[in-house]
Amino acid sequence: MVLLTEQEYKFIDTAVQEPPRQMLIGRRVVRTFGPLGEGVLSVEWNKISDVGAAELFRSQKITLSEDIIDKTVGSLDMPAIARGFRIPRRTLEASRRMGTPLDVVSSRSASYQVSLLEDTLVLKGSGGINGLYEGAGNTKAGADWATATNIPLTISGAIAELKADNIFPPYNLVLASEQYEYLFATVGTTADYYLDLIKRRIGGDIFESPVFTAGTGILLALPSAGFFDLPLGVDIHAELEELPLNEFKDLYGVVWGAITPRIRESNAICTLTGLT
Repeated sequence: MVLLTEQEYKFIDTAVQEPPRQMLIGRRVVRTFGPLGEGVLSVEWNKISDVGAAELFRSQKITLSEDIIDKTVGSLDMPAIARGFRIPRRTLEASRRMGTPLDVVSSRSASYQVSLLEDTLVLKGSGGINGLYEGAGNTKAGADWATATNIPLTISGAIAELKADNIFPPYNLVLASEQYEYLFATVGTTADYYLDLIKRRIGGDIFESPVFTAGTGILLALPSAGFFDLPLGVDIHAELEELPLNEFKDLYGVVWGAITPRIRESNAICTLTGLT
């Protein structure tokens, strides 16, 4: 291991932690638990299936019908998400000699890329693992949100899809950047933004994510409903070592983490399409 001072490591660690704190949306709309450890390569997955309706009895004699709760049991891979970076040896020595903060742009960039791929995995899906968008059980085809009156119509249609499967408000909404910007149009002749109108309608929060392509998004149940979660194997962090002499003893680092989305009730998610 390379010998870094406490302050030097702090600069690198701070740089690596900034992108996840600022940009991770998946962890805001899905409950995260862990870390479970880097040796956890998969997690159990149980998909909830429908059971029969409850019955009401007015007489003293109660004859119950029975359901055997059918669950699809399997496992989900816990993929590692990683990106390497390098800090030249002379850059480190110059920082020490001049007493200036270590240039950590490469570690910050690596962390940004890891965070971006994590959100892609969680919100959309990647590498054959379904995220919220690819694993959704409902969909609503809307119309162009450049016409602002289409915004509440699309949301009302998506809510109807979720309610038809007994998934009731409140909801969260995640949108592509283009559609998020349309929410700052004013409602009629009022001073209210569509952002405020839709927030009141869904009862939850609205998020913007660059991982969604223009014209798409998802409306989904709140994390507290328990319909999906994020088992976290390893949180995003950096590890460093000194390279051999033929690599001029530069510092080589890896920013990495391990996480996987687990959807128990796909009908609690409704994709939005055709919004552009």
